[in-house]
Amino acid sequence: DKTNAEAGRKIIKTYEDTLTTKDFQGTLKKLDAAMEKVGGYTESSDIQSGENGGGSAVIIFRIPKNKIKE
Repeated sequence: DKTNAEAGRKIIKTYEDTLTTKDFQGTLKKLDAAMEKVGGYTESSDIQSGENGGGSAVIIFRIPKNKIKE
């Protein structure tokens, strides 16, 4: 019986979260730094800057399996 990795398959888990912050740009930088620290990366992003330093973002990160806490 082959494991999923041996069969060339990937298991993708999806997590969704919503953040509210007073420092939009600072939070984006912290998220990028956290991804780099665990060996992850940004797959795609849609960042909309708003008024007064605010904004909204939809970001898809890829994180190594062994770095995800269940």
